[in-house]
Amino acid sequence: PVVTLVSVDPARDTPEVLARYVAHFDASFRGITGSAEAINALASALGVAVIVGPAAADGNYTVDHSAAIFLVNPEGRIAALFGTPHEAGTIARDFRRIVAAR
Repeated sequence: PVVTLVSVDPARDTPEVLARYVAHFDASFRGITGSAEAINALASALGVAVIVGPAAADGNYTVDHSAAIFLVNPEGRIAALFGTPHEAGTIARDFRRIVAAR
């Protein structure tokens, strides 16, 4: 399995920034980004809420988004949705069950 974190802030999350960010979780994780249009289309298709706040005087802004973890099967379909709170043991158990059922 491949863990991929998808950025919802392509203006700031360059491939280099994402590479440093995802490395804090695990060296095998990868980060991806794309155009704002592509990311918005994916977020909409998955039902992920994304809210970009107004820019402050220094140019910084907040980006709020859903915290769900999506398990996507090799065919590109959602196999599971893990909502919060994220409990590693529960996610691992459910992941093993889903993979075993394939």
